[in-house]
Amino acid sequence: MELIKAINITKTYSGKAGANDVKVLRGVAIEFSKGSMSAIIGSSGSGKSTLLHILGGLDKPTTGQIYFKDQDISSYSSEEISLFRNQEIGFVFQFHHLLPEFTALENVMMPGLARNFELNSVKKRATELLSEFGLSDRLSHRPGMLSGGEQQRVSMARALINSPSVLLADEPTGNLDEANTMHLMDLITGLNKSTGLTVIMVTHDSNLARVCDIQISLKNGVVA
Repeated sequence: MELIKAINITKTYSGKAGANDVKVLRGVAIEFSKGSMSAIIGSSGSGKSTLLHILGGLDKPTTGQIYFKDQDISSYSSEEISLFRNQEIGFVFQFHHLLPEFTALENVMMPGLARNFELNSVKKRATELLSEFGLSDRLSHRPGMLSGGEQQRVSMARALINSPSVLLADEPTGNLDEANTMHLMDLITGLNKSTGLTVIMVTHDSNLARVCDIQISLKNGVVA
């Protein structure tokens, strides 16, 4: 079943007075099925992260449409797109973006509290996720007290707190050593297989890309 469909997506970043425009995406057409696990690969500057951000509603295309469950999200207002992201999309980035003054548990709870879910149910769900990811003894630790691999697992738990339809991961293992890379990928592939979570991952690592069902190569802003 088709979940996401991108139609003729372009993205141009304009220079001053229209000079030195940078065309990052030049007409990308692509579809993602529900429950699939896809890797977007390509050299630096090929448009991988830009495409991922547009798919998740973090950025708008210059032209083209993104359909999610047959709804054109590229036409959404800022309020509608914020609600869409909070309900449907989980994001994991190369840098974990955890808030340093809050504990691991509090960081994971935040997207659920932003949706005004009941406090105790959000806390229970966050505790379960952190325990599932091997962090049951780190609930009260702030990010500065955690290793890089632990911080990225907290970030994963935060991405999943609202039970999203899609996990978008932008170089999620870029700052991790080999052991933590394999641990995180085992978590992601396990979730994909056990829950049917749709995963779209940007990576420069060909070994990680081969773990995915589908590999999509971008070159000069188009699907190669």
